[in-house]
Amino acid sequence: MASPNSITMESKQKLRQDFCEALCIANHTHIRKMGADTVYFDYANIFHKLLKDREIVDDMACYTILYDCTDEQQDPCAENQVLDALIFKPGFHVVHKHMFMSFFYFILKLNKGLAKAVFRHRRLLQEILFHKTFGMPEFNIMLAWDQEVDAKIFRDEAGSFMLQLCNRVYISTQQVDKMKRIVQVYGSDLLNWIPQEGFYRKSFVNSFLFSGYIFRKLWHATAIETEVDYAVNFLVETCPQALRAFVIDETGKRIDGFTQVLYMRTSSNFEKDQTLTHNVFQHFTLADLYETTYTKDNHVFLDLVIMSQNSIVADFLQSHLNVLITFPFL
Repeated sequence: MASPNSITMESKQKLRQDFCEALCIANHTHIRKMGADTVYFDYANIFHKLLKDREIVDDMACYTILYDCTDEQQDPCAENQVLDALIFKPGFHVVHKHMFMSFFYFILKLNKGLAKAVFRHRRLLQEILFHKTFGMPEFNIMLAWDQEVDAKIFRDEAGSFMLQLCNRVYISTQQVDKMKRIVQVYGSDLLNWIPQEGFYRKSFVNSFLFSGYIFRKLWHATAIETEVDYAVNFLVETCPQALRAFVIDETGKRIDGFTQVLYMRTSSNFEKDQTLTHNVFQHFTLADLYETTYTKDNHVFLDLVIMSQNSIVADFLQSHLNVLITFPFL
């Protein structure tokens, strides 16, 4: 019988083409593995039949056919022709979600090493899983497979799609619910993590405190405002320690979640400013007020409140920490 190493490149290409075609026309044979209500196409039988017809029997055949890689120590992502040509083709998971899920189940059960290679496309998978057409049932299954393979899709040092979402002015309720599930699996400290190679340097909560409330008055009393509030409340309450994550701006000032609220929530006539101040500063302590240096000339947070003359924050700190803050006469 033929070994994958002896298959010509032309034969490999034909096998890949046949397999892609089989993926798309599989509508007659099904398997039930994920519970009574979950049915996947039986791609394993199709794949093995293709190999059997060509008298190919080899444990590494899956690498050879799908990735053109015969050494498990090599990087099998170098040649991902089936994935690029079909599974990760833009919009495939939207139009053919069932095929997409069936393929991942097939890969997962076929070979764990190959599954790891597929799941290493973390950034692309993050975006697919957060797509609005990717429902919670499928999302939960993929999250379970992520754990099984130990792929850590949502802790990719090359970049986080969740963090990208938090740098937008709006996060949908469905996206927040997916974040909740991810945090349940990965732990709340995920929201305090910033990818080393990513573009954004602020934490999840601090990013959205700035971005998500830019148009708050424009959205007042609308459905969008409700969804933005839902996102902010989740981010703040799930990982309040992330409010203390900071960056240093070009003037040498420390910027964290507390300073962002201090500088942006200033209208005592606007209820949303008062609500957000309460939600954020309920996690504030006396140590935060007196001990952390925020500027090059050693101003602490108390100094910043006085200089800003933000009465909303000053009033809340008086009620929350019993600290009386008075402003100098102008």
